[in-house]
Amino acid sequence: MSRTFVLLALTGVMMSLACPAQDPASRPAAVIGPSTRPAQAAVPAGLPATMPARVLDDLPVPPARAAGNQWSIAVLPDPQAYNQCYDFHYKAGTSWKGRGYQYKDRFPKQIEWIVKNRQTYNIRFASEVGDTVQSCGYDPSVAATQPDSKDAKVQGEWLNAVAAFNLFHQDGDPEKPALVPYAAAIGNHDYHSGGANADLTSTEYEKFLGPGRWKTAQGKVKPVFAEWFLGDDLGWKYEIGGELKAAGVGRNSYQAFTAEGRTFLHITLECAATDQAIAWARTILDAHPGMPTIITTHSFIDGGGTMLVAARMGRKAAGANPTNDAQQIFDKLIRDSDQIFMVLCGHCWLQKHAVLRNAKGNPVHVLEQCYHLDSIGGRIDVSENPGNWAYKGESDLDRNGSGWLTLLVFDPDKKTITRFTYSPVLDVWAADRPAEYKGRTFPKGNDVIERFEFDFDARFGAAAPAQNTSPAEKKAD
Repeated sequence: MSRTFVLLALTGVMMSLACPAQDPASRPAAVIGPSTRPAQAAVPAGLPATMPARVLDDLPVPPARAAGNQWSIAVLPDPQAYNQCYDFHYKAGTSWKGRGYQYKDRFPKQIEWIVKNRQTYNIRFASEVGDTVQSCGYDPSVAATQPDSKDAKVQGEWLNAVAAFNLFHQDGDPEKPALVPYAAAIGNHDYHSGGANADLTSTEYEKFLGPGRWKTAQGKVKPVFAEWFLGDDLGWKYEIGGELKAAGVGRNSYQAFTAEGRTFLHITLECAATDQAIAWARTILDAHPGMPTIITTHSFIDGGGTMLVAARMGRKAAGANPTNDAQQIFDKLIRDSDQIFMVLCGHCWLQKHAVLRNAKGNPVHVLEQCYHLDSIGGRIDVSENPGNWAYKGESDLDRNGSGWLTLLVFDPDKKTITRFTYSPVLDVWAADRPAEYKGRTFPKGNDVIERFEFDFDARFGAAAPAQNTSPAEKKAD
C-alpha cells in the first residue's frame, strides 16, 4: 500500500538578524484552538515532553552517492545574505557601499548543485526555510525609472532569488517542468515590515514565489507545476488597529513528491502562525489522515535546541489575530498529529537537533540550520566588535554565508536518517571537519553530521514498491 508523507512548511519571519535571549518562564500559556479532532493528552503519563535523539555513534563519511533505497531531501537555509544588495546594508566606517549584489552567485550555486546531484543522491525534494531576501517592499514605478534607487535595488534582490529558483527547472525556464520539486517559505525579511509590526504585507513574495509564480491569472495552478504543486490558501483578513486588512494570499501552500514508494505532501505555513493559518493546515492534515508529515518552518528552535518564545519567533501579533510561538504551534497543530514526524527550520544561527514527544509518545525530530551573516556557521564574536556584531569589517566581507546547505539522507533499509552539511561554494563537506579551510572556521558540534534511528514501516506501515521519477524526467520517458 502506498503511503503519503505530508511536509508542512511553516514559513516564517524574524524581527532582527539576531535571536535575542529568552526566558522560558516568559512563554505564554498555550491555548488549544478549535478542531474536529478528538482530544488527546498532552503527553502520556510519566513521560517527559522531550526525548533523546538516539544518535548513532558510527558517524558516516559523506556519501559518494545514494545506495539501495536511500533518498534525500535538500534543505536551503536562509539565503538572504546571498541575494541582498549591500549598497544600503553597510555600517559607518566600512567601505561596503557600492558592493552591490556581492554574493549573488551563491544561491544559484546551491540550487545548481541540488539539480546536478539529484540522481547521485536521489534528491526527491528541496525546501527553502525562508528569508529569501534581506529587504522587502519597493515601488515598481520608482524601480523602473530610477535604476540607482533603493527601490530598484530591493527589486534586484527578488530578481536574483527568482533567477536562482528557476534553475530547478529544465533549461532554467519556470515554464518548463521542474527537475526537483521544491517549495519556498516566507521569512520575516520577505515581509515589508520585516515582521516587526502587525503590517504583514508580502506583495513581492506573493508575486515572485507565491500565486504569481504557481498560478494562472484565473487562479488555477499552472500545468507545469500541477503534477506536484497542489494548491494554496485563498487568503483572509487580519484586524489591525480595529481595521480589517488583507493578509495576502498563497503564503500557505502544499506540494507532493514521491520517494521509495511513499508520497510526500509539502505545506508551507506562515511563521509564528496565526490560529487562522493553523486551522488551514489542519484542513490539509484532516484531508490526509495518517500520512507521514514533515513541517518546515522559518523559526521554531534556536542553535541550542530551545523552542522559541514569541519574542524570538520574529513576527509580531497581528491585531485580533495573534501569532503563536513554537510551543503553541506544537500544542495546537503538531502534538496531536502523530503523522508529523519532523520539523525543519532556520532563523537562528548554527544547526541543532531537538526531539519532541507527541501525544502518542512518538518522536518529532526538529532540525534547525542557518548560516547567514558568517562564513560557515560560527557565530561572529560580539566581543571582537561590540555593538557591530553583524559587520566586522572589510576583511570579513565574505563572511555572509558560504553556501552551506543540509542534505538529509533517508535509509529505509537501515532505518536511519543522516544529516550532512555541504557547501557547493567551497566544494567541501563539513563532515570532513578540518580545523580551518581557506581561512574559515568550520561549524562546531556533532550536529553538522549525525545519523539517528527512524523506522518508517513501524510508524506508518510498509511502503509500496518504489517508482522514483521526477516530474520532468517522467515526461521525458
